[in-house]
Amino acid sequence: MTVSILMNHIVASFLFLVVSFAGFYGQPLLWNQSIDFGIVSNSSENFVDVPIKNISEKVIFLFRLDVDKRYQILLSNKKIDPDSTVFVRISFAPKNKGFFKEKINVHFSCFNQPKELEITGFAKEPILSSVDCPSFKTIPSSYLLNIDLTCAIKNKETGQMLSDFKLTLLNKGIPIFDRHKQKMGVFKKEIPTGLYYVIIEKEGFMNFEKLCYVNRKNNSFTFSLIPVENSKADTPNSLSNLNNMVSNNFEEDSTTYINQTDTFDKEIFSKENYLANNIVFLLDISTSMKYNGKLELLKASMLELVQLIRPIDKVTIVGYSSSANLLLSTTNGNNKDTLRATISGLKTKGLTDGGEGLKLACKMAMEEFILKGNNQVIIATDGDFNKGEENVNRIAKRYNKNGVKISVVGIKTKGETEKNMLLLTKNGGGNFIPVKSYESATFSLVNEIKMNSFKGFEK
Repeated sequence: MTVSILMNHIVASFLFLVVSFAGFYGQPLLWNQSIDFGIVSNSSENFVDVPIKNISEKVIFLFRLDVDKRYQILLSNKKIDPDSTVFVRISFAPKNKGFFKEKINVHFSCFNQPKELEITGFAKEPILSSVDCPSFKTIPSSYLLNIDLTCAIKNKETGQMLSDFKLTLLNKGIPIFDRHKQKMGVFKKEIPTGLYYVIIEKEGFMNFEKLCYVNRKNNSFTFSLIPVENSKADTPNSLSNLNNMVSNNFEEDSTTYINQTDTFDKEIFSKENYLANNIVFLLDISTSMKYNGKLELLKASMLELVQLIRPIDKVTIVGYSSSANLLLSTTNGNNKDTLRATISGLKTKGLTDGGEGLKLACKMAMEEFILKGNNQVIIATDGDFNKGEENVNRIAKRYNKNGVKISVVGIKTKGETEKNMLLLTKNGGGNFIPVKSYESATFSLVNEIKMNSFKGFEK
């Protein structure tokens, strides 16, 4: 009897240890195991801070990271107490220009095997030399760091400094400043470090737009504006070349190009005058969308539409890069916070698998089909479908026959790419909408949705 009781105690103790061990080692840490460095250059700081939180009841130690000489590592603390956070500061100096994707082994006391930390980004140029990570005393965690941004504007032709300009800053598609009027001289404002899309407007000059990474070493900019009288017809803001291209490739009655100057009144979008919308966004989130502000323009365009859509409207978001994925299940237009969070959080990676993306988007559009409504797939991309492109026109034609229109928003697209997009929209029964600037982004999708859902004004 005594032996039996003893054995029961031993078994119970063993089971308790196993359960405790599994619970502790199942998920003791909360951290992001995929970090994007963004655009790396010799003028950028080239380091990121990785927060690691201990969500267990035990002390955990961070032993080391296995890296080569291109990296510099700094730890805010090796000891991670329960319910506390430490930061790993990683500096990286890639030796080759272009995209990079690497994995680093990170060793913790709570795991028998190292955990992998993936880093990605784009090197604008080879980094000449690795720089030691600045101490946490010198620079606190970048999650808390603000920078003084300074912007000066000048006439590109004369070099004269300009005043009385409007400045807009976009971060994750959201205006930090929306057409802020700077009447006198240099603009100066404290903002968090990060990637910003800068838009400068001044009467008598062409609008200026540029993607800038703002940090301690790169926080003072001088932008040059071109006087309107000296601008050329083939500038990015001109649509004349595109109009000519369209007329040369399609009959006048089948043209699917939409002139964005024909806008609707945003204040009128009643269910009496406009059909219910079933919109599936098919978003190109391949790596090429990260550059030249293309992703920022896409986000700004979609966030503008979120303000307009109604509870009767349905929105689904599909993303495509190396594969196609459902980013947001179908939700109604009154869930604006969910929509905004999904759009602002979009990140780029991988290549372009548009064929699979279009299949998934069309499938979702059919599943949520609204009888006597506007059922539409809107593709937003900067280029061709690198994978599966031979099928996209057949897919578009087939689903258009079933009542789903296929439209394309071309983000800073050019030449042959636009011809292919026009052909796709012709087969899909939709429209091609070029977005070349922030101004066009703010009403491109609004215009498209209103045109397709308009059923006439009530008398």
